[in-house]
Amino acid sequence: MKTFYVKQDGRVDFDFDITTNGEESLSKMQKAVGGYIEYAPTPMDNTQVIVNEEGLLQDLQANLIATAICQRIIVGNVIVKTSNPMVEDYINETFKRP
Repeated sequence: MKTFYVKQDGRVDFDFDITTNGEESLSKMQKAVGGYIEYAPTPMDNTQVIVNEEGLLQDLQANLIATAICQRIIVGNVIVKTSNPMVEDYINETFKRP
């Protein structure tokens, strides 16, 4: 599964590591999204979008990439974990590496 760090300003870290010693790190995920995490619903198979649980309450900026993937308004920095080629292609082709 590929992990992307998608910032609210549209920048993407294409090789984001959320693990510590081979295990997913809650603290790394919380630091990345800027608070407590939750999984946003997405219609895309084999895709998880991890968001700041209080992003709307904190009036964070809309994240257009995550909004397109989830097909509903998503705000703040997010982590996208996917093995769905359509999602990977969307991120890779639309937001090319600098």
